Amino acid sequence: MDEYPDGLAPLEDEHRLWKEPFQAWWERVGREGFPSVPRNIARHLVHRHWHHSPWMSIKSRAVAFTLECWGSSELLEKVVPASGLNCDVERGEWLLEYLLPQKPYTGRYRQNKTSLAKIMIRRGEWPTPIVIADQTTKRFLEDGGVVPDVDFVLVEGHDRFAIAQALKARGSIKPKLSVWVVRPLPTVATRQELPS
Repeated sequence: MDEYPDGLAPLEDEHRLWKEPFQAWWERVGREGFPSVPRNIARHLVHRHWHHSPWMSIKSRAVAFTLECWGSSELLEKVVPASGLNCDVERGEWLLEYLLPQKPYTGRYRQNKTSLAKIMIRRGEWPTPIVIADQTTKRFLEDGGVVPDVDFVLVEGHDRFAIAQALKARGSIKPKLSVWVVRPLPTVATRQELPS
């Protein structure tokens, strides 16, 4: 987001084995560096995916973020992940199987993701809303060609989206889901652009 300015980056060690915790980063630079970005989106899209997201070109001050409640069937049918990312039912089932192993696993990645699977199975919804881009009025995402030519594109929450697809197929997803929607702000027409 905002091309990930170096001066606002979370602190890391030289091997990228340690990363500044979100709360410390948010208090140090995030709140002022991304004033129009809701805290939840800052945590999951900006901080967690710093330099690892194809959505670097989103200009935070040129978009609006709204938290909305959508019907789960409509959401899971209309939203499309970026090209090359698999978020279908089979991927969701695989994640559920992989993330809920019979044997305990102490690796941090699987522990965190195991919690995600357990929460989603228990609640029938994601623990934090996914982020989608609404391009119905204007195609505004630029990410090197992986944005499909569709109205709603999944920006963040690919594992949650895939697990939700699997839960929907099982009939155990809630009828309504919360989602963050990113929309371009309307542009102000200049005098030359106004019709005569």
